[in-house]
Amino acid sequence: MIRIIVFFSIAAMVLSAGISYGDIPFENEEEKSETSYALQRGGANVLTGWLELPRCVVYSSVEIPIVGLVFGGIQGSGYAAWRTILGLTDLGTIGLTGDKLYSEEFPDFVWQADWIPEKVGWPSE
Repeated sequence: MIRIIVFFSIAAMVLSAGISYGDIPFENEEEKSETSYALQRGGANVLTGWLELPRCVVYSSVEIPIVGLVFGGIQGSGYAAWRTILGLTDLGTIGLTGDKLYSEEFPDFVWQADWIPEKVGWPSE
C-alpha cells in the first residue's frame, strides 16, 4: 500500500511540475533545453501520452465526421505511443535529445496541441 501511495505522489509531483512549465514563454531556446525541463516534460508525456487518442479522435471527427472516428483512432494510437516513447526517452537520456524530436505539429505537451481544427467541414468546402 505504501508503494502505491509513493508512486502516485511522485507521479503527481512530476505531472504538476510539467504543467507549470507547459505554458511558460522562454526567453531563448537554451532555457528550454535544461535538464529539469526535459525531465518534467518526459514525466508529463509518460503520464499523459494516452490523451493523444481522444484528442486525435475529436480533431478528426470535427474535420471529417464518421470517417474521422476511424482515422482519428488510428492516428491517436500512434501519437499516444510516440508521445509515451518520447517521454521515456526524455527520462532515460536526462533530456539530452533537446527539442529535436518535437515540432509545431507535435508540441512538447499534449495540451499544447490543437484539439479542434480552425476550419470545420469537408475538405472540398
